[in-house]
Amino acid sequence: MARIDPSKCIGCDLCYIACWDGAHQCIHHEGNRESPAARLAASRQRIALTPIAKLDTMGGNRNRAPSRVPTVDEKECGGCNLCSLVCPVDGCIIMEQVPTGKPKKSWEQRTVGRAYAKPGEA
Repeated sequence: MARIDPSKCIGCDLCYIACWDGAHQCIHHEGNRESPAARLAASRQRIALTPIAKLDTMGGNRNRAPSRVPTVDEKECGGCNLCSLVCPVDGCIIMEQVPTGKPKKSWEQRTVGRAYAKPGEA
């Protein structure tokens, strides 16, 4: 399962976009307990510049800070690791193993015996 460190997050939304575009749709902006103004103030204290040079110069604002930090829906996260692969900040998103009580299976083991339609078949 993915864990996002709010103290390191720069608010680039790359994890959110990657999760919603190609994974489990489990990263959200809802659920942040602080008000947007409080998150912005805290973010400005933590960072002055992003590690992405392109973002630093957008709109001429070199003090661009995130207005929100994404949260992970722990029940929906499948641990695909896509969010941590696209995150530009080292150590911001870490993957933790969460015991489910289910036996480990490979994709081949999970799909054995299932009939799938071949391309062009109905």
